[in-house]
Amino acid sequence: MDKISREDYEVEDFIADESFINYHFKSNADDLLFWEQWLKTNPGKKILAAEAIEMIESLSFTISEKEYREESKKIITTINTKSERYPLAQLSGRTSLLHWYQRKKRTVNYILPLLLILVAGGYWAFQFSQRSGSKLTETVNNSGLLLVLTLSDSTIVSLAPHSYLRYPLRFDDKDRNVYLHGNAQFNVKRNERHPFKVYAENIVATVLGTVFNIKSSGDSAIVVELSTGKLNVEIMNSSLKPEQSILLDPNERAVYVRNDKHLYKNPIIPETYVSFRQNNFEEIATRVKNVFGITVINKSASKSWRFTGDFKNSSAKDIIENICLVKKLSFVAKGDTIVIK
Repeated sequence: MDKISREDYEVEDFIADESFINYHFKSNADDLLFWEQWLKTNPGKKILAAEAIEMIESLSFTISEKEYREESKKIITTINTKSERYPLAQLSGRTSLLHWYQRKKRTVNYILPLLLILVAGGYWAFQFSQRSGSKLTETVNNSGLLLVLTLSDSTIVSLAPHSYLRYPLRFDDKDRNVYLHGNAQFNVKRNERHPFKVYAENIVATVLGTVFNIKSSGDSAIVVELSTGKLNVEIMNSSLKPEQSILLDPNERAVYVRNDKHLYKNPIIPETYVSFRQNNFEEIATRVKNVFGITVINKSASKSWRFTGDFKNSSAKDIIENICLVKKLSFVAKGDTIVIK
């Protein structure tokens, strides 16, 4: 359909908008935040949006795997033939899709993109969740702060804003499986007999006992960062078999690039923040020594000055160079010592 302003959306426009689908299923933090704000500033559209959500809910995949595959084949066949051989009412016996379609008198072209989005977006969550024999519960963090959860095995999860986690109330299976949408840090309780696995889209992070982060880098990548322990990160194909595997050591990260569906391993470069607020030389020298292990000696005649400034990911030499530039001084760096002249 032609691009139209969201202020002119009808129900079928909402359900054909992929970002609105992401908002409803909380599968993208940016879309979730956008639509929450948009609906606040456009209260007149809340009724239509609610009707669209009801329609999406009626199409959600609360079906068996066999039914799921049959439904998918029907959708694909309908698109390929572009005919009315497979009536919309047959797509799901649990929906009132035909009634809705007749009431709105819209073409099938509005409905099929929605079904395709639901198939693509729900496939991994549907497939992965089938592997768990335990009933799953879901925690959603709708606040602007970290939400800390303690799972039944004493694993601690710090769930980022606009993220959600599906997990069993009690881990009864061999593997401790949880399913993440968004960003979170995991401090996993060690249990070698029951590996802890975090599923995020089509990657799986498997641990015995460790601390790590999983986060989305916009729409381009998923980043898994390891703080302590060891972590195995895998890409899973549609048959739930690993296609690529990377073993991480502390201070390493695995980056899954969505475009090429490949994992890359690289070191984590720690960020440094050094801030001064009217600090004298002795205070600055102490801070530089504590952060960088560099000794700073002032042999200049100017020693009564104070300095204010902020430095991110700067070396000790960069910091002293900036201070000397402001105070009209010079310096010499020799090994682990910097001498101000």
